[in-house]
Amino acid sequence: MQRLLALCAAATALYVTPPRRLQRIRAGDNDDVTEADVRAWMENADVDELLKGGIDLDEIEERELPEMKIDKKEYDASPYVGDFDGTDDELEAPWRTEAAQICREAIAAIGLECADVFWEPGVLRLTVKKSNGEAPDAEETADASRAVVAALEPRDDDLRVLARHGVEVTSPGASDLITTQAAFEAFKGFDVTVRTLNPIEGGEERTIEGRLQERTTTDVVINVKGRMVKIPWHLVGEVRLPPAKIE
Repeated sequence: MQRLLALCAAATALYVTPPRRLQRIRAGDNDDVTEADVRAWMENADVDELLKGGIDLDEIEERELPEMKIDKKEYDASPYVGDFDGTDDELEAPWRTEAAQICREAIAAIGLECADVFWEPGVLRLTVKKSNGEAPDAEETADASRAVVAALEPRDDDLRVLARHGVEVTSPGASDLITTQAAFEAFKGFDVTVRTLNPIEGGEERTIEGRLQERTTTDVVINVKGRMVKIPWHLVGEVRLPPAKIE
């Protein structure tokens, strides 16, 4: 552990003005230390010598860090960090509309119906049923999954559905659970209860009650006594209708 700490401290020191005993040949005295410089130095560093001599931080001249080019307001307003590679595009995005139609046609070709197309970052979930409304069996569901993948593959260079999503094919669930995009649209304005997950304490849950406003690819929005509450989709355990609202 001491050897590792010594290397970390020494590497950090190279990003500021290094003390004389850490000086090494560089392109010029005023050149910035690059990542390659640090890597090369660490590969050849004499750790035992570093531990023996130590590093006197008083010998290191401090430098100001460059200004971070981040829009703080925009950063704070978003519950997500990182690049979603387009998977957070709006539900009406043209590539989603075209991909959904391809899926519906592929499912219809094997004698089933596509009851719903549900998007979330990294997942495309399709709900299928038989023409008489019954749920398909496991083999029929697997056939639908294979048909969808086979239909999407030739278009993946431009639509990039399979490159960015896992495909899930399911049958309709319990009537009081809102699990499909069609149901989210149908029950806008209805009272719902949302079970949320605690991202830090995995066992903790919280239930929020309000009126359903909308569901996007990344969030569920409900009206809680006049206040709009946006819940990140990855923290939503389930959205359920109260018993009186089940239809």
